[in-house]
Amino acid sequence: MPHNMTPSQRPHLDPADDLTTAPTIDMNEVLVDLQKQRSKTPIIRPSRAVDVGALIDQSFPQGGEDLEQLIKQISQATDRYPRRNTHPGFFGWIAPSGLPSDPLAHAMVSVLNENVGGYWSSPVGTTIEKTVIRWLAGLVDFPGESEGVFMSGGSMANMCGIASAAAKHFGPEFRRQGLAAFSTKSSPGRYRAW
Repeated sequence: MPHNMTPSQRPHLDPADDLTTAPTIDMNEVLVDLQKQRSKTPIIRPSRAVDVGALIDQSFPQGGEDLEQLIKQISQATDRYPRRNTHPGFFGWIAPSGLPSDPLAHAMVSVLNENVGGYWSSPVGTTIEKTVIRWLAGLVDFPGESEGVFMSGGSMANMCGIASAAAKHFGPEFRRQGLAAFSTKSSPGRYRAW
């Protein structure tokens, strides 16, 4: 598919193609089938991008696509080339194993589609986040007034932790002044924190 499409080549985005109302898809059946994959072996099968790509239709969609066919392709690909993070024999290194309740929790989050950036945009999500943070703080004997936030992953959490520690140690001015650092060639450099 060319990158510069003329208006007549562009796929039609018809609101009638709303996949959220696809009546023939049983989400429970799809999730149960994927859940059954988790106990299979091997836990990880070596793969090449060309082999995985051959199992998934990568052509540019020209209109409404068959969601059932897409689900089938993904299920077959993950069955053939697994990364079974939820398998009891998988030892977390980057992605930890999940919980049986994860599919339901992710489905609820997706359906609600709320941004938990602040109380005003998601009062329920923010309350749940604050509650879990309070529980975690209690587990490690932090003071009751401890606060925190959940991040999207380890990398972002580490960045926020470093930024918080730098602000605490160097004061709020460090963001404007930057911090001294050394480059990979051991020559001094100066980097601004955002």
